[in-house]
Amino acid sequence: MPPVSVTVPAPSPGGGYLGGTDSCATPMPISGQATFPFDTNAASTGGEGQSESLCFAFGTSGIELDVWFCWTADATGTATMTMCNGASHDTKIAAYPACGCPATGSALACNDDSCALQSSIQFAVTNQTVYTLQVGSFPGAAPGAGTFDIAINAGGGSAGSDSCSTADAISGDGVFQFDNSSATTGTEGQSESNCFAFGTSGIDEDVWFDWTAGCSGTTEYTTCGGAGNDTKIAVYPGSGCPASGSSLACNDDTCGLQSSVTFNSTSGSTYTLQLGSFPGGSVGSGTFSLTTTNCGGGGGGPGTALCFGDGSATACPCGNLGGSGEGCGNSSGTGCALDGSGSNSIANADMALDATNAIPGQPGLFFQGNNEVNGGNGIVFGDGLRCCGTGVARLQVVVPDGNGDASTSVDIGASGGVSAGDQRCYQYWYRNPGSGSPCGSGFNTSNAYSVTWTL
Repeated sequence: MPPVSVTVPAPSPGGGYLGGTDSCATPMPISGQATFPFDTNAASTGGEGQSESLCFAFGTSGIELDVWFCWTADATGTATMTMCNGASHDTKIAAYPACGCPATGSALACNDDSCALQSSIQFAVTNQTVYTLQVGSFPGAAPGAGTFDIAINAGGGSAGSDSCSTADAISGDGVFQFDNSSATTGTEGQSESNCFAFGTSGIDEDVWFDWTAGCSGTTEYTTCGGAGNDTKIAVYPGSGCPASGSSLACNDDTCGLQSSVTFNSTSGSTYTLQLGSFPGGSVGSGTFSLTTTNCGGGGGGPGTALCFGDGSATACPCGNLGGSGEGCGNSSGTGCALDGSGSNSIANADMALDATNAIPGQPGLFFQGNNEVNGGNGIVFGDGLRCCGTGVARLQVVVPDGNGDASTSVDIGASGGVSAGDQRCYQYWYRNPGSGSPCGSGFNTSNAYSVTWTL
């Protein structure tokens, strides 16, 4: 069921207060699937929940200025607790079994950053069972007030098929169960170039799903917060066993030993999901989530923008954040934004790539890559992020006008050699010379733009 607003009763005497209590010995009772308020502005940092291995991120396991809740589940399944829609400060959260101060090492799930600086976790729950929730800030960050949502996916009992020819069918956004404890290693999906990491392209003990998208946009497929084993994942177009070299995205480690990718999805289309373990790594059971943003294609262009320099992807190299929907910041104080116009039809040949907020009079290169680097989060490259890679094709050099705007005039499909069904990634790589270069490299990049081509 979707989250609904509730009113939490005023605290009783003995140390509690609205929005969580400052002591895990007297946690605030809450229950069911709903939206709950929290407030850490008056909280201190307790000794409990400060050394959980699942909480280790950015050099620390701590959760500072924390408040506590005892939550009773009203269904059996996988619970998602998220601050993504209700907090603006740098949160960090954890869940533990039972009610009261948790034993060291007992965390069921923990997360720092899931959606920018906000947190989200998933963990298995049983109807009418109580769990302890810890809500605080990343060490050194400010406290704050807001809300968190809890929802339970009761699931359908499907945990993945051992064969890609009989993949389990799932659909829409949500949290889904997987179990590769008894899986074998098939021959498919073992030699994808964008799966190469730590000396191998393999994905061992893999299970398979055929997922049908509920809307068009950018989909995140992740085991972060839902798995404890060393996962490795990939996604392919269509259903059934994938052709060699057809993977849209692949990842080994994004959040510890767990995995996350993003890819461009189209409403009603089916994609094959492979979920296994890094070769020689541990197997296990858990959950993965699928979340689609920019549903409906954003502004109605031929593709989907991604890999932004606003803090939602890999951190910009010297703290030079761009604005929402832009690349990393340049000497103008903003980031270069890349969008598309026209259509994604090869026959129409009318698609153009449009860059804004680049450096006036300084040349830039529009280029194409076969896939999205680092699961669509990019890697540091000059003053910006390299988001598109493998089989790179140079499309056109364009010098921006006096406003820093540049657009392609060539046939993008023909210049990139695309075929119907191909998904390609595009960026604008431009000069930013002299002392104005924020990080001193003299060049920067826009965000990325992903297009799935049709006839």
